[in-house]
Amino acid sequence: MKQIIIILIIASLFSLGQSFTNADLKSLNQNQDGETLSYIVNVSSFMSKFVGETLDFEYYNGYVPVGSKEEEKDGQQSFFISMVTKYGETLENMSDETDVIYWFNGGPGCSSQFGNWNEIGPILLDGETPYLNNESWNKQALLIFIDQPLGAGLSYTDNPNIKIGSTVDAAPYMINFFHNFYEKYPGLLGHKTYFFGESYAGHYIPYYANQVLEDDYLSKHMKLQGVGIGDGWTSPKHQILSLSDFYYNVAIASQGQKEEIYFTSNQAKKAIENKEYAKATHLFDSITDDTSAYGNVDQYNFFYYKYPGQEDPYTGMEFENFLNKPDFRKGYGIYSKAIPKFSNCNETIYDNFNNDFTKSYDKYVDQLLSKGQKVLLFNGQLDIIVNGAGAQDWINELSWKNLEKWQNSKRSVWYYPDSTSAVIGNFQNYDNFCYANIYKAGHMVPADQPVGSSNMLKKYLTWDW
Repeated sequence: MKQIIIILIIASLFSLGQSFTNADLKSLNQNQDGETLSYIVNVSSFMSKFVGETLDFEYYNGYVPVGSKEEEKDGQQSFFISMVTKYGETLENMSDETDVIYWFNGGPGCSSQFGNWNEIGPILLDGETPYLNNESWNKQALLIFIDQPLGAGLSYTDNPNIKIGSTVDAAPYMINFFHNFYEKYPGLLGHKTYFFGESYAGHYIPYYANQVLEDDYLSKHMKLQGVGIGDGWTSPKHQILSLSDFYYNVAIASQGQKEEIYFTSNQAKKAIENKEYAKATHLFDSITDDTSAYGNVDQYNFFYYKYPGQEDPYTGMEFENFLNKPDFRKGYGIYSKAIPKFSNCNETIYDNFNNDFTKSYDKYVDQLLSKGQKVLLFNGQLDIIVNGAGAQDWINELSWKNLEKWQNSKRSVWYYPDSTSAVIGNFQNYDNFCYANIYKAGHMVPADQPVGSSNMLKKYLTWDW
């Protein structure tokens, strides 16, 4: 078994006019026997030229091996992107007070590139025009976006026999990622670390975080402090049942349609209770397929309406286009041999998770709370598909010892910085748990409310609510 080699390439290799050559790619990605290697590249120079401004932070991309020792020869690699916080800091040398945030998008099977390019990353796109994001979360912490499970986004496996069909199946690969990443950058182990994400990350994050806390090495050295989950798909049996009332209460569904939705939702709940998860998933899909026709309202934000020929505002097609341009792919450090075409979401992974989709992971949130982890759950007020009412239904059934005290705590109005009238939303906090409701935001809160979500992160990191 050949040793996995991680190569750090200096930024001067990258520019819009000067990208990887075939020889570069061969040296980066293969050893003399043709086996896949891992690599991490500094793309700061390339990204500066891409956005047309000098970046005041370092920007890294790369591949980290995530397979077991028996699988390494098959090339299981997870792609990540990261941005340090301050000028002069690198992944190998950061100030002691810098926090680390890992970001996970959902799907299942969707790339965390979406979160980078459309939500919290330092460079966003207006159509095909890149611009610097004033509310980027890397202004407050080292950001690391991971494409997972294997096959999502720019991650890949050379072994066609590997089939990941659940969050539980995906977890060992994430644990391997952390072990191998920290072996390369041991200095990051001393920094306070958090998991953030949205949507299906409501499955991923509670389970992955508990796996980290149960790992002999990571539990002692990684310094995981807590999690933040936005519009998280965590307890489907509660969240599916919330749909009928929600559609009706926002005047999307009629009384008759409400009753139809409730009937199907109740069938899904019974299927979940009978552990017929694939059936429950099918029933949930039938609800969202049918209700999409109600006035062409967008499931992710009911303020959005789709007219004939109008694109879904959440497709993320602009960054997909860039990640498929040959010159950009080379400069960005994409291993094109393994990933000939980038797609934001992998339908095969989505289908493979058919049985996992309607399983509940709320017990892992309970476990995190009992272990003293700081837990933030937040919802966009305008999200239908994972709405705040459904989230509060499952929260109110947690077995956390302080649940009743949290329930009896005051829900506070939350204002924009330096304002006593402009409202971001509201929050309810007790001890190590906070629930936040963000106004004028849908399923992807940072995309709809960048200033509000940035302020939320500040409150979370200081736990000053």
